[in-house]
Amino acid sequence: MSKSRQKLVFILGVHRSGTSLAAEIVSEMGFSVPGEMLDVVESINAHGFWESKEVVNFNESFLAACGKKWFDLDVFSDKRIRRSFGARYGRAIKDFLNLSFSAQGNLVIKDPRLCIFWPFWLSNIDRSQVDVKFVFVNRQPLSVANSIAARDGFPVFSGVFLWLEYIFSAFLRLDMPPT
Repeated sequence: MSKSRQKLVFILGVHRSGTSLAAEIVSEMGFSVPGEMLDVVESINAHGFWESKEVVNFNESFLAACGKKWFDLDVFSDKRIRRSFGARYGRAIKDFLNLSFSAQGNLVIKDPRLCIFWPFWLSNIDRSQVDVKFVFVNRQPLSVANSIAARDGFPVFSGVFLWLEYIFSAFLRLDMPPT
């Protein structure tokens, strides 16, 4: 009897756009957040973020390798991403995902930074062994910007540009073949 393929759902969307709810719904369908989940912060997201600490740490490391933070406005080139951390983190991502699949079964991965880094994650997944799906969550830009302003104290104007940055980053990479 052949082994069934693992399933992985990536949740893509800007911070404060409803990605946590989407990840929670996918989780209720039998998918697990890999590794350890971020702690709930009642004042920010009372139902939880539905994000893996390990995935967030990977993505924060990727940003740091590029000299950036999650709120910086700068379109990332994929060559810059691969040059900055590709060899260093590719094996670690593969190992983390393989361990998570073994321990937890089908996975849901959500982190708004995935709008920038999803092609790198996808390039480190054996697509012959894993069925990968994407759920894109969108929320009206001004609502996102107002929510970011309330949570982080950023000007609304900056929040709108952040929304654009993440949306364009996610969609500009759609026609890229996995590397």
